[in-house]
Amino acid sequence: MKESRAQLPSLVQLTSSRLLLWGTLLCVISVAVLGSFFFFIARSEFEKRSEAISATLAKYVENYVEGALTTLHHTGFELEMLPGATQEQSTQSLRRAWEANPRFSRLLLIDAERIIVASVPTGRSNVDFAIPLQMLEGKNMMQGRPVPLEDGKGMVVHLAHKMSDGRLLVGALKLNDIQLHIAGLQPSKGETVILTDAWGTVMAHPEKRVMQQQENIGNLPFYGPGSIGGESIFIHLHGQSYLASATSIPSIQWVLIFTTPSSAVYAETMRSLSWFIFFLLVLYTVFAVLVGAEMRRNILRPFSELTASMRRLAGGDFSIDENRTDTFEELASLRSTFTHMVRQLQNRETDLKKTRLYIKNIIDSMPSIIIGLNESYQVTHMNQAAEEWMGLREEEARGRLITQVYPPLSGYLEDIMRAQDERSPKLLEKQAANDGDMVQYHDVLIYPLASNGMQGVVLRVDDVTRRVRMEEMMVQTEKMMSVGGLAAGMAHEINNPLGAILQGAQNIERRLSEDLPANRTAAEKVGCPLECIRAYLKERQILVFLEGIRESGTRAASIVANMLDFSRSSESRRSTVDMHKSLDRTVELAANDYDLKKRYDFRSIAIIRDYDPNLREIICSASEIEQVILNLLRNAAQAMQGKSYDQGGPCITIRTRQESQCIRIDVEDNGPGMSESVRKRVFEPFFTTKEIGVGTGLGLSVSYFIIKENHNGSFDVASTQGFGTRFTIRLPNDPTNITACALQE
Repeated sequence: MKESRAQLPSLVQLTSSRLLLWGTLLCVISVAVLGSFFFFIARSEFEKRSEAISATLAKYVENYVEGALTTLHHTGFELEMLPGATQEQSTQSLRRAWEANPRFSRLLLIDAERIIVASVPTGRSNVDFAIPLQMLEGKNMMQGRPVPLEDGKGMVVHLAHKMSDGRLLVGALKLNDIQLHIAGLQPSKGETVILTDAWGTVMAHPEKRVMQQQENIGNLPFYGPGSIGGESIFIHLHGQSYLASATSIPSIQWVLIFTTPSSAVYAETMRSLSWFIFFLLVLYTVFAVLVGAEMRRNILRPFSELTASMRRLAGGDFSIDENRTDTFEELASLRSTFTHMVRQLQNRETDLKKTRLYIKNIIDSMPSIIIGLNESYQVTHMNQAAEEWMGLREEEARGRLITQVYPPLSGYLEDIMRAQDERSPKLLEKQAANDGDMVQYHDVLIYPLASNGMQGVVLRVDDVTRRVRMEEMMVQTEKMMSVGGLAAGMAHEINNPLGAILQGAQNIERRLSEDLPANRTAAEKVGCPLECIRAYLKERQILVFLEGIRESGTRAASIVANMLDFSRSSESRRSTVDMHKSLDRTVELAANDYDLKKRYDFRSIAIIRDYDPNLREIICSASEIEQVILNLLRNAAQAMQGKSYDQGGPCITIRTRQESQCIRIDVEDNGPGMSESVRKRVFEPFFTTKEIGVGTGLGLSVSYFIIKENHNGSFDVASTQGFGTRFTIRLPNDPTNITACALQE
């Protein structure tokens, strides 16, 4: 539709083109008619010239030939009066006639057997006369076709008078005089006069070459019965076009052809026509200017003003100049209708803006991300939440593919296409996406549009990260509460047999000690020195086994102690704490920690303190918080021991920040990090990624319980595999506010 509208001409162009078309058509018709008229005039003038010149030449040629025929007639009569004349007498008669009439180049007397009897000037005798002759109609005369002279300097035509005794008196009539006479009457440049015999053989022509070659133009339409008329015709001669007219000389059956090049006739016609065209163009230009000015003033200008008003209307300008005076009734009716339409559009536009603004306010007030797509998956609408989410204004995103506007949504393109094809909504829950070093969760609802002929989809994206985190916390809390309930009962039950095991192992070691006299006395009593017994125990590694029993028992006792700590309340040990001092004590304690079995040494790890100077003091259990921080530091140190560093080395950053309702503590390392599946289970009891015997899987579980249950705080972890891990602890400024940290996340 836009392309067809763009191809339509403007009113000025349409009017101008129509005027130009009809004016051009009128000019073409006028030029064609006048061209024909001027050509007819040029042709008529040519025919008049041809007729005048041809009449003069025909008269001359006829007299020229008639004079020659008269000479032959008198000479023949003279020879008939000399019966039995000798060859000498005949030759003398011929010589007298030849000398009296220089038109002849030769006179011949031929007997009835066509044998030359006498010839003047002297030539061959008693030979055949080989030139064919034809009787002239209505005369006792014969003529032959033109032939060149023996010296090649001219043309002759043989005329013959038939005597009563059958002999022929033949004269070779020279055509040079006719050629010279025609040259003297030669018309204007380019025009030509040609003399031919009855068969079309050229007898006189401005070009001697044509005569010498005895060119025949008998193929022209001037030869034949009734071919020569008064009108001129176009012919083709020597590869060119000519306008020609022919005049016959009936007495001798010769033809005069008067020619002029067709280009000359056309040129003459064009000269006459050019002046007329020039006059016509001047007249047409003046007429077009006057008509154009009138149309511009009374038609085009009012329509242009109306068009300008429509353009302003398209741009949202509803102002109308109602004081204009229209030049004709149709325009006045059109302007009145347009004014009424503008008023209606203005009212509807006002209502539409109100409705659109109301709907936009509703959509923008929604916390959900709303994105409208057309059938080509190009953005058509976005609410304010979507603009903030994608960092683009709706005007910048409109018309662009959703995959270009926000590439992270490319993974949902197949689901969007399927929802549109199946005409059914699709809900994608808890879709994880990395936001820097944090993982965000979203519910994506894809709702297809299939009503009122509209095609497309609406995307609704809800940030459910907090809900997912809360669900994880609730699950973790339930686990902690379950484990806490079990811990109190299990600890006492386990402590009794565990104490017996440790006590038994300790008693065995004491009974084998060389330092107790009672042990030596008992050994000597049974006849086996104590040294031998210890040597045997050492050889069989029984002492190692006993040490293993003791260490395992000690480790089990530590687990039970952690379980008891897990289940105890710490309300009574809370006080106002300067968190920076507490963190410094923990770092100092960790800096001196060295565990050969767990293969970490804090002395090789850089610890960076990034403290907020505006951090407030809070009410908490300092020992429990220090226990949590120390556990995180040990875990980080142990994890970093398994990573090789190309640049720098292992580093732990402790960061504090004051937030509106709580303080935040970050413990971040540049270790190997963890996968998403490990991150989700990191706070589960007894879950560990460490080697058997290195970790119990309760450290982070107990820490989580301390922060979440004992201090109403929050405990989160963010990790990127290969780049490190960050644990974030939030503790409320007011320990009684159980939702402060949850709202701060």
